[in-house]
Amino acid sequence: MIGVQLYGMREEIRQSPRAIFQALRDRGISVIEPFIDLQDFDFSRPNPLFNLWREYGFSLPSAHVTPWLLKEEEKIGETLLALHRHTGISTFIFSGLTETEGDGRRCGSILGKAAREIREEGISILYHNHTMEFEPVPHSDQTILDVIFEAAEDAVGLQLDIGWAGIVGDEIAIARRYADRVVEIHCKDFYPGARQYTWNNMPKEFFAPIGEGWIQTKAILDMIPSFRHFNGVVLIDQDQSAGNMLEDIRVGYQNLLSIVKG
Repeated sequence: MIGVQLYGMREEIRQSPRAIFQALRDRGISVIEPFIDLQDFDFSRPNPLFNLWREYGFSLPSAHVTPWLLKEEEKIGETLLALHRHTGISTFIFSGLTETEGDGRRCGSILGKAAREIREEGISILYHNHTMEFEPVPHSDQTILDVIFEAAEDAVGLQLDIGWAGIVGDEIAIARRYADRVVEIHCKDFYPGARQYTWNNMPKEFFAPIGEGWIQTKAILDMIPSFRHFNGVVLIDQDQSAGNMLEDIRVGYQNLLSIVKG
C-alpha cells in the first residue's frame, strides 16, 4: 500500500483542498496520511476535510496527530478513541517530541500507557523519528529512540522515516537495528550535501523526489520481510520541494511502484 503523507502540502490544502485532492487522484494516488490538528477539534460536528477524503475515495490507514496532546496525557487514550470513531482511522502517529534522554523516557512512558489503554479497541500508536532521536545517550550505548521504546515497553511501534535516518547515519543499519519495531515506512530522499543539515534546518533545495536522491530506498523496502510487525504501509513524506511539489510526488510515486514491482 503506497500513499502520500499530506503534511508537506498542508498550506496548499488549506487554500485549495479540492484541487490538491483531485491532483493526487489524477496521479493514481488513493492512499493518504493526514496530519490532524486536535487543537480545538470539534468531535460533535462533521469535519469538511474528512468528508472530502471520503468523497475522493481515499484510504487512510494512519494519521499524524498534534504532539501537544502529550501535555494532557490523561486524555490521549480517550481522544484517539473518539478520533477513531469519527474517522475510522486506527493507527495514530506522534513525532517531534524528544531531544533529551528525559524527554524520551517521559514520551515513551506516556505513549505506552495510552497505547495499552486503547489497543483492545484495535487502535495502535506509533512514533515517527526525525534526526534527534538517534542522538546517543551520554555514557550509554543507547539512543534516545532506544529510551523511548524501553519506556513504552511493547506497546508502541515505529513509523521509520528512512530519509531522516539516512541524514544521521546508515539508514540500512538503523532499519536493521529497529526491525522489531517497524510498522510503517516513511520515504524521504535528498540530493548530495544534505547531511550538513538536520530535520529542522534542511533547505528545500536538498529535498529530492523519492528515488532521485541517495537514500537507499530499494534496499530498505527489500528488508520488509524482516519487519515482523509491518502493516504494509509505505508513504511518501515530501516535506518540501525544490521545484513543484505535486510533480515531485508523482515522480516519487512512480519510482516506488517500479521498486515494488521489481
